[in-house]
Amino acid sequence: MKTKVYTENQVRSMLSVLKDDAGGTRALAKQLGRSPSYVSDVLNGRRGPGPDFLKAVGIRKEVVVRYVGEGK
Repeated sequence: MKTKVYTENQVRSMLSVLKDDAGGTRALAKQLGRSPSYVSDVLNGRRGPGPDFLKAVGIRKEVVVRYVGEGK
């Protein structure tokens, strides 16, 4: 099974749909047990989505570290 990789903008779009389905920012915040300002910050790119948001849309965060030469 091939892993689907999403950009941060795609994740925010998925969360925006989740917000709309919930009935708005306040309703989504209540569903996730978070404050409306936190939800707003995530949706507007001021904060990254935490595990609670990612779980709600069925994805997880994976961090990859790469070391790249400088051409010397």
